[in-house]
Amino acid sequence: MFGLTWGLIQGQAQGWLSTSALAGFAGGFAAFIGFLTAETNQARPMLDLALFRLPRFIGAVLAMFAYAASAQVMAQLLPLYFQNGLGLPPLDAGLAMLPFAIAMLILPQIGRWLGRYLASHQILALGLSVVCFGNLVTAWGAAGNWWPLLILGMIILGSGGGLLNGDTQRAVMGVVPRERAGMASGISTTSRFSGILLGFVVLSTIIAIVARAALTTTICASIASRCEAATEFARLVAAGDVPKAVALMSPVSPTIANEIAHRGYAAGFVAALLTAAIVAGLSAIVVAIQMRSARGRSSSQTAFAVVEEDRSVSKPIVSAASVRAAPLVFDGARTPDAAAGGTEREDSCSA
Repeated sequence: MFGLTWGLIQGQAQGWLSTSALAGFAGGFAAFIGFLTAETNQARPMLDLALFRLPRFIGAVLAMFAYAASAQVMAQLLPLYFQNGLGLPPLDAGLAMLPFAIAMLILPQIGRWLGRYLASHQILALGLSVVCFGNLVTAWGAAGNWWPLLILGMIILGSGGGLLNGDTQRAVMGVVPRERAGMASGISTTSRFSGILLGFVVLSTIIAIVARAALTTTICASIASRCEAATEFARLVAAGDVPKAVALMSPVSPTIANEIAHRGYAAGFVAALLTAAIVAGLSAIVVAIQMRSARGRSSSQTAFAVVEEDRSVSKPIVSAASVRAAPLVFDGARTPDAAAGGTEREDSCSA
């Protein structure tokens, strides 16, 4: 995870073919292969890879990852947009998050109510679909700096996240055998935080790339005298340092420079929202397909039992229960003396 994150950060800053970026990607890939190899050869692995042969488990983990990468990550990205794309001070940016936060707080209660009528995979697919729609509406509002649409989009986005907040963990835990519950809980939590981390890095990279391209083009087209400073101006805005970027454009009016900076950052944020919408929408489709199963004992648990049975072939196991169940055969002989004395001698005993 560290190598992949390093490669993504260095790639958008120094170029995707730079030594630093390629080293990060190569190190992350090598570590991933090493982890898979180690877990495959362990008698008692920390992560049982056989779980990923279960379609319903894959769907539940994907739902958790997509929820974190396309909805929960907006708790970090939206305040940055309010400050760098709309020019709000930090306190106002925090207050502007209330529609998103309130929806995230209320909707888990509705999700529990829906659980009486809908299956787990239906709630997950519905939540991801709502997240997709919320990202699209928010992107529409951000493209035109239209506050009513922005607020509506955040409410929808927070509602989808609220629906998923409680059901993702429950879904992951519900599709594995009880003896794998601890492992499933760890995988679920790792998926959540991996989604937040990778979602933030990937979406921030998209914001930086699109914003730099838009700002460089705008500066050179509208303020030709400062075209040589356009690259640095774009880099500072993408990094969130708008005041320093505006000062760099002197003697251009700070009002004009601010307006250009805000429009460029907003363009990058719109691209990030559209990417998050695509991730949520595609994940909703995959989750709905992967998590369909027959009633009764889940197909995932049945499949896992088959995997465990395959593993145990040619591995004789003697359990305490089998020992207790084994018949005991006594061959006792009573001697005349023992019979007279009322005692019994066991000549042999075999089990």
